[in-house]
Amino acid sequence: MDKKEYMLNMINKFEMNAGSIPDSLQSKLDQFKNELEALTNEQVEKLTDGVMSTPASESQLDKNHPMNVILNAYHEMESVANGQPANQQLQEVMTQIQGYFEIEEKDGFFP
Repeated sequence: MDKKEYMLNMINKFEMNAGSIPDSLQSKLDQFKNELEALTNEQVEKLTDGVMSTPASESQLDKNHPMNVILNAYHEMESVANGQPANQQLQEVMTQIQGYFEIEEKDGFFP
């Protein structure tokens, strides 16, 4: 399974296990999937390799970049998952997403 399929699979699992998803979140997830599906596997590899080709001061934030879309949606996804603590499959998907996209706990204490 390549990165593109893996990311789409995680989002699909979230949608299947979350039950009722707010419209604002669903539109972000749809945007993420559409943006990702429009890319080739090679483009996805390039976007997710962490290599910067221009200095940060010269690069512009692309709000439609799939990684930015999913990071913007994460808080809402987390809220949906926190509302269903007994849903083990949903909690596992959130852990996968958190690990894959390197999302760190914002409220925790990490010395």
